[in-house]
Amino acid sequence: MEIYFRSSDLENYVDIKIGSLKELKESSSGYKLPMIEENNIPYMLRPSSGEIDGEIWLKYLTGTSYILERVLYKLRLDGAMLRLIFSQICECIVSLEKYLLDAEDLVLEPQYILYRADVRNIGLIYVPGYSRDIKTQIRLLLETLMKRFDHRDRPGLVYMYGLYDMICRDTVSLGQFREEVLKEIKDVECILPDKKTKHKEEAKITGLVPLTNGALSSIELNDYSDTIVIGRGKRESDYRLTTNQISRIHACIYKQGDEIIIKDADSTNGTFLNYERLGPGEGRILRQGDVISFANEEFFVK
Repeated sequence: MEIYFRSSDLENYVDIKIGSLKELKESSSGYKLPMIEENNIPYMLRPSSGEIDGEIWLKYLTGTSYILERVLYKLRLDGAMLRLIFSQICECIVSLEKYLLDAEDLVLEPQYILYRADVRNIGLIYVPGYSRDIKTQIRLLLETLMKRFDHRDRPGLVYMYGLYDMICRDTVSLGQFREEVLKEIKDVECILPDKKTKHKEEAKITGLVPLTNGALSSIELNDYSDTIVIGRGKRESDYRLTTNQISRIHACIYKQGDEIIIKDADSTNGTFLNYERLGPGEGRILRQGDVISFANEEFFVK
């Protein structure tokens, strides 16, 4: 598959080479072309197809839409915006079933999702034969959007990581995920800790989810029974970050009674809690929704 964004004097469009007609028929995807060309499917761009040198090309007119990835550099991504994006994705998936179209052929990479600001609608591209597991695509999209999320929206953060936790579960269906998407974000505010008042019952912390690229996996607190040392040292650290900004022993996380503490280990480039730098050797209580930074590597507390 080859995707090209093109423009002419009259229009902007996406050209996609999807293979030969013979290949489409052999893969049982041939019937999908007329389905996507002849039907208006919610939140999916409607293509036209053509054959050039034996290859089938799809042409999607983008009109006044812009690539979502670029829009998010200017547009505030908060819980409401996230709910808008995923509710429209879910509606598109439900509509595909009516036309016997596979959701796995949707392309959910943010550089190929379009957004039209005046009507606040996304535009999705469908490529017969793309065949990427839809739950994996949703998870990867969420992981990308996490890095652009406005962390001042604490109810939105909890909402976002609720979606992420759900889509990561093997037993969760797309229908159940859709129900989670459509929840009102205000419904999750009750589990957020107040900065001034300590609640008797707070949501239990289960781990840290990476927001930047230096970490390959989450820090699952249940995997450790003692102090977790974070750092660059191979022998010294329990959880290793390999970027040069991380100290050999950078910070540690440990339990103190019923609370989880983050403590800086006199690191060179600092440990930050909600963008406030901890003093050398200073410890702070972690709460769900906090953002921790080890130098330039960010994690969300779930």
